[in-house]
Amino acid sequence: MTGEKSPSSSLLPAAAGPSHLGALLLTSIALFAAPLAAGTVHVWSMKVFSVVIGVAALATLLYLVGRGKPIRGARYAGPLVALVLLPALQLIPLPLSVRGHIDPSGNVLLENAPNAPLSVFPLSLDPPTTRIELLRAGVALLVFLITLNLSAGRRGDAKLFLRVIALSAIAGVFIAIAHPMLNFEHVYGLYKTGGSAALIGPFVNPNHTAQFFELGAFAATACALWTTDTPARIAWFLGAGLCAATSLLTLSRGSLVGLILGGIVLTVAARRPTEEGGELPAASRRTRRSVLLVLLVAAAIVALAIALGALPLFDELSRTRLTGPGEKTDVWADALKVLWAHPAGIGRGAFDRVYPAYRTLTAPVQQTFVENEFLQLFVDLGWLGASTVLGLSVFVVVAARRRLLHDSIEACLLAAIAALLAHNFFDFGLETLGLRVPFAAVCGVFLGRLGSRSRSVNHARIRQWLPFAIGGAGAIAGFLGLISSRDFDRALKIAGPGERKSIAISAAGAHPTDYFFPLIQSEQETLRAGKISPRLAALNRATRLCPQCSNVHRATGNALWLLGRRQ
Repeated sequence: MTGEKSPSSSLLPAAAGPSHLGALLLTSIALFAAPLAAGTVHVWSMKVFSVVIGVAALATLLYLVGRGKPIRGARYAGPLVALVLLPALQLIPLPLSVRGHIDPSGNVLLENAPNAPLSVFPLSLDPPTTRIELLRAGVALLVFLITLNLSAGRRGDAKLFLRVIALSAIAGVFIAIAHPMLNFEHVYGLYKTGGSAALIGPFVNPNHTAQFFELGAFAATACALWTTDTPARIAWFLGAGLCAATSLLTLSRGSLVGLILGGIVLTVAARRPTEEGGELPAASRRTRRSVLLVLLVAAAIVALAIALGALPLFDELSRTRLTGPGEKTDVWADALKVLWAHPAGIGRGAFDRVYPAYRTLTAPVQQTFVENEFLQLFVDLGWLGASTVLGLSVFVVVAARRRLLHDSIEACLLAAIAALLAHNFFDFGLETLGLRVPFAAVCGVFLGRLGSRSRSVNHARIRQWLPFAIGGAGAIAGFLGLISSRDFDRALKIAGPGERKSIAISAAGAHPTDYFFPLIQSEQETLRAGKISPRLAALNRATRLCPQCSNVHRATGNALWLLGRRQ
């Protein structure tokens, strides 16, 4: 009979409501917990959060289709889509002859693999780590799409997401305060911090803790400006001030840069143009009063931070010499050698495995990242890949500029984005899910609020579904790579003397550009076998992969001495 609905068409609208609630609940849990779970840098936390976000993405799609709403985000998702697709391309196995035309220097490094000569190898010089990066990129893309779609319209859930991010940061402040009260010198008493910060927060790296509090400060400011309830507004402003002051207590120099730039963006973006020949609208006058209040709070923040012990931060700033030894600019200049040698990129996440082959710095600290997120993209993805990401980002900025709302909430979101990007010019916080997830959510809320206009719905369009599909595929591929990867460092720690050699050889096969595993292998090799020395052969591989490593030179010198080559 005509007019009858199929069971599937009637089930979708019925499931839309529970799906919406489930998407909100799961996304809120992820946004709140991802930063507090030690930055979600450990394997167990990445597994949990990837599953949570994956289910939230499915619930979001079910809600949108069931309610007949358009699936948004294809126009703005370009940079995050590229950050999924480019690492995926870097994982495609290539014949070594073809690979040599693209990355000849990479082929030279691969000659040190224990099973060389190789026949095929991907462009990534450390495929296991690049697979894990697929998970981070896929999860960030899904979070962005979820928050963008659920924040659209007048009844969107943007306010909820901002409140969750702000509350998470405020909870992080109290967690940081609780550490000395509980006499914890490590994060939660478990994880050793990556620096000598005056304040131990929920992140292992103090700079990442500072970025988390910066993001929370501007999110809390947005929550304060969004409410008309005076006690609630005062509470949110106090929370914002607390987050900002605590970010300075981490003694991170980048926190001052982020807060200052974020404050400038907030002040400028909150200024609405006057009407022609008239006075400022009442809403604009309220915005200016709110901005003035924010500036007064900022002055109080600095005073509070100094009173609580942030004064050494200013001493650190006075001693900073951008071109002096030991500064991050040293690492940037040294990292450029990797980019010159590998213009097509080394693979996302492969920097700490490849950089020792080019390192000339004598500092004892091993650099895992470039300490500059933008330069990191160029080193990892190459000139073409990084330029693609930045070009798509410029396209998003241009497309969003035409639809700006010019309200105080939008100003706070822009300030949060600017603050985190500015801080990441001197750090690598966005390489962690604990910061990438809330940052993607803030970007999603910002762009979602621009898309409140109604559009025709056609869910059959591939363009609408494609970003969700790419994000889900990246997260799944990264999850599978994560659960199948082996923690060789831990295996070496618990292995007996007879097992370390085989583990080191397996590790070198999985990570052929890492000097550490040939070094460990050399410790288990015999000094002499006929006319050759297996120990010296392994040390030669380690030396080529890290010419400046003192531990490799000591082991090589000792082997040569024992072989009688004392000259």
